Amino acid sequence: MHISSNVAKYTNQEDEYLKLKGINDDYAKKMMIEYLKITKKAKKADFEKLLLDKLPNILDEKQKKNKIKNILQKLRLNGEIETIGYDWILSKTKKV
Repeated sequence: MHISSNVAKYTNQEDEYLKLKGINDDYAKKMMIEYLKITKKAKKADFEKLLLDKLPNILDEKQKKNKIKNILQKLRLNGEIETIGYDWILSKTKKV
């Protein structure tokens, strides 16, 4: 069972609500881009380490890893990042 933000507010369960809700995809994308700006390259495992505990607790670990993979693919298809071997880097052709 999931509670709404209003129920969480009135029952003092805001922290539990936020843990279940997790971060949204746009925020995860921004974190990935910022990570690459700092590190210049990263493996999928690096993004998993960065994001797994921030994604919704309602998802199991396999679902969280799949979500990270999907976000990476969206960023790649949008031209924001690219791969060199197993490393992800910021796109050399698109300004982020």
